[in-house]
Amino acid sequence: MLYFNADLRMRLGRYLQSINEDQELSWQANLAHVYIACEIHLLRSAKQAVGQTNHDLIQSMMSIQNASNANQYQVIVDELCKYPLVC
Repeated sequence: MLYFNADLRMRLGRYLQSINEDQELSWQANLAHVYIACEIHLLRSAKQAVGQTNHDLIQSMMSIQNASNANQYQVIVDELCKYPLVC
């Protein structure tokens, strides 16, 4: 997860666990659910922006989630901005 160190991930997961009424899910499971929801949102937004059939560009857009620091993120964004449909 971009910019999330281990401590921040744990604190966010524990917060999500504390506000979950059932509290049946571990903090890791709560965090995983949020990550999946964000990934789905990113995929839907990418498809909406460039169309359902532009698979290569969609994959490039999805690669943002693999950036481990600000520099990698910026390289991906700069590459994506070469496409007029994106920026």
